[in-house]
Amino acid sequence: MNFISSGVEGGETACKLARKWAYTVKGVPKYKAQIVFAAGNFWGRTMSAISSSTDPSSYEGFGPFMPGFKIIPYNDLPALEVSGL
Repeated sequence: MNFISSGVEGGETACKLARKWAYTVKGVPKYKAQIVFAAGNFWGRTMSAISSSTDPSSYEGFGPFMPGFKIIPYNDLPALEVSGL
């Protein structure tokens, strides 16, 4: 169990769990995990949250950003398939 106090902490924890699962269950090489986000998302103002943002007012002036984040158009299954993930 992981107690959190805000929505963005939930998102950060989801990113950590996804990466851990990729490495331990799927055998993704160390530091090569990719997390897919839909364009237009908003889930907070932490570095991970703004690294997945497509809104310049959220991310301008704050780079470099978190590695391993891939952004595809919302509700676009062909884009997900082409992404290779």
